[in-house]
Amino acid sequence: MPGRVATHQEVLSRNTRPLSRIDACAFLSPADKAYLSVDNLQTVLDHNAMPYIPFKSNSDPARKSPNPTWRRMYYYFAYNQHYFMQRYHERSNVESTFSMIKAKFGDSLRSKTKTAQVNEALCKILCHNLCCLIQCMFEFEIKPEFWQD
Repeated sequence: MPGRVATHQEVLSRNTRPLSRIDACAFLSPADKAYLSVDNLQTVLDHNAMPYIPFKSNSDPARKSPNPTWRRMYYYFAYNQHYFMQRYHERSNVESTFSMIKAKFGDSLRSKTKTAQVNEALCKILCHNLCCLIQCMFEFEIKPEFWQD
């Protein structure tokens, strides 16, 4: 359908698929409250990741659902709120980094092919890291020492 907007579930499913190729369960998946649904919670868990999606104030732990995921995640959120929110707020670091990259290098990619777009995005990240490194060198008066042959 042309002009159709993807739902939060479709975006989340599409973006978590690559996680299934990796044999680990140490992945965090923080998302905002708009992504809160049984399907999204289950999708993240199915991909060996931990969903850190805060519950809304009107969320009901006794919600009628054949899937126990909702209740388990609600009680995990309710009884481990300090740890949960600590992990959830790690996403603000990512949001800040993306914001800095977009402000400095623009919010669009000019490349046409998927491979070129990935390379362009990785170059922007590399340049951002170099800019941060240079800023720290001046801010903390660090003098780089290079090897001499």
